Formats: sequence, C-alpha cells, structure tokens
Amino acid sequence: MNNKGQLILYDLLLALIIIILVVMASTIILEENSQDIMDIDRQQDASNMMELLENTRQPGLLYSLSTAQNTNNTIEKERIVSEIEMILSDNNRNYDYRLIDITTDKIIADKEPKNYKKVYSSHKTVNKHTYVLKIYQ
Repeated sequence: MNNKGQLILYDLLLALIIIILVVMASTIILEENSQDIMDIDRQQDASNMMELLENTRQPGLLYSLSTAQNTNNTIEKERIVSEIEMILSDNNRNYDYRLIDITTDKIIADKEPKNYKKVYSSHKTVNKHTYVLKIYQ
C-alpha cells in the first residue's frame, strides 16, 4: 500500500504468487498421498494372490506343492506348478511376476520381469516351505 492506503500493483502481484504457491503445495501433497494408497492396493493384490493360491482347492495348491516337493513326486509337482502358472498368468496379465520357494531356493513360476519400477511382494509359509510372490510393475 502507498501512503494513502491504496493497493498498488506490487501488492496484487505478491498476493497472486502466494496463492499460486499454496495451490501448488496442496496439489503436490495430495498427489503423494494418492500414490501411497495405490501402492497399498498393489501390495494387497500380491497378498490376495498368495491367499488365492492357497485357497484354490483342498488342500491348497501351495500345500500340495510343498508335499510333492517333500516326497519328490515330480509328476504331481509339475501338475501343480502348471496349475499355479495358469492362475498367476490369468490374474496378472499386465504385470510380470515370480513365485519362489525360499526354502529350496527354486523358482516355481516365472514371467520374466523386463522393465519395472516397483516390486510388490508377499510371502507365505506352508508345510515348512516359505513361498515368495513378487509382482513387478
């Protein structure tokens, strides 16, 4: 303001800059929070996929796979692995994935990851075998 209490151009320019900064800051904060929500949803997808593998049939696929591995039943193991691969490929068409048995250090199902920025994983221990599902996005 000048001596007479009137607004001048600089006051309006300063107010405009402050308003723009506040709007930009709030937009950035809101975008970061929405990305975190998307990441949590994707993480839950990996966890839900492990539950789907375990609850597909009785006994679950992961339990049947671990039993076949413990008894060295290769025919049963191959049949279960093909069933697991079919379920994973049907439910992860847009993403690459890898199912690993940490106990034996073997890859069970693999759709080779090419270019990815993030990895979401979930693990499940069944019949003394720990399985890890990684989804590459």
